Amino acid sequence: MREIVTGPELDRGQHARLLAPLNVAEADALIANQTWKYTYNFWRPVTAIRWPDDGNAGTESDQTWRPFLVTPPYPDYPCALPSATGAATEALRQFFGTDKVPFTRFFTAPAVPLPAPMVALPSKLITRSFDTLSEAAAEAQSARVYAGIHFREGCQAGARQGTQIGRFVARHAFRPEVQ
Repeated sequence: MREIVTGPELDRGQHARLLAPLNVAEADALIANQTWKYTYNFWRPVTAIRWPDDGNAGTESDQTWRPFLVTPPYPDYPCALPSATGAATEALRQFFGTDKVPFTRFFTAPAVPLPAPMVALPSKLITRSFDTLSEAAAEAQSARVYAGIHFREGCQAGARQGTQIGRFVARHAFRPEVQ
């Protein structure tokens, strides 16, 4: 968010009018997300892929499969990162009145140890550029799937949930008082 809100020339009042609903939307999305995770209590890819007999003859078990990231100790569905990202990007869309909010983010990814015989990945400067908020939200969904810690359906559900919450908060909270 810092990359986006520091780009346009906004005064302190505009920053407050942007950041208040954005932060409330993200918090509400994550609270709802955790509620639904424990309602559905859906397994993670690491469990599904390693399961010796999941009842589906079309799937083949792989007892040695490992996700790229460590699997969090809570249920898969819906995915939290796309939920928070969906809420934030929708709050930004509502504030700016457009999805076209280009931004670039730079960060240093830490070194990643890998199991033998693979060699650890060194730390690396990464640059990600997006032309739209939708592009950034879509990448958040894919990141969790590629990392091996979520199924795509859970990521899509989290994004839908977050977007709906972001839209609701932006349209109903922090509205100007009518004099």
